[in-house]
Amino acid sequence: LEALRDQRRMARANGTRDRTRLVVASCAHLPLEADSFDRVVGIGILHHLQEDLHTPCAEVSRILKPDGFAVFEEPIIRSAALKQLRTYVPVPPPRDASPHCRPLEGAALQHFARYFHAETYSFGLFSRFERLLLGGRPLEFAPWWRKAAVYGLHYLDYVLFRIRGFDHFAGVVVLKLLRR
Repeated sequence: LEALRDQRRMARANGTRDRTRLVVASCAHLPLEADSFDRVVGIGILHHLQEDLHTPCAEVSRILKPDGFAVFEEPIIRSAALKQLRTYVPVPPPRDASPHCRPLEGAALQHFARYFHAETYSFGLFSRFERLLLGGRPLEFAPWWRKAAVYGLHYLDYVLFRIRGFDHFAGVVVLKLLRR
């Protein structure tokens, strides 16, 4: 409910309150018309639905206009070596992660291909160490040298993800899904 209050506040601040309709619904049955949205955006949603990715994919495909697209940002693990390494390296999950939460597996990307033309953008190889550098504190309050180290890690990721094959080491994927 706090998220709804925030959205109402944002709509009021942006002057769009009279054109904004907030909906809380199950992804299995969205109370929205077919072919009615240009864009759908989701952050950290799909990896919670791994038991049945077909249902949310079908619903997102249904509500998108024929030339619309969806963008999702999700944690992912596509490397067996990194998956094994995670069992040995005691990096705590983010504070807001649910106990049963796990990243999308690489095989999950095949589900999206059934409903969408999918483009993937990979992030988060060395920049994962940002959590260790910042210790849970916001970047803007970090000393200059920690900020520089974080920016350096992100730049290293930027360079490496341009090399074919490195995307399998990503910790985050952004999916751009165009309706079939």
